[in-house]
Amino acid sequence: ADLSTQNQGVYYEIGYARALGKTVITLCPKNETQNVHFDIAQMQYVVYSDYCDLTNKLNEQIIKSSLGGKN
Repeated sequence: ADLSTQNQGVYYEIGYARALGKTVITLCPKNETQNVHFDIAQMQYVVYSDYCDLTNKLNEQIIKSSLGGKN
């Protein structure tokens, strides 16, 4: 879930996916962290500074969450 534009629909989709028991990886650019809605501010989300940082952190998170399959 990408919080870069603070789209309210994304917050709905996060809640819906979590209610279904789905794994949700939430992403937020470093310059938007102060705008994350208080309802999910306590949740873990990947904070990134640029595209390269996002790529590396997202890859790590996919591996940690077992979404990447067997290595």
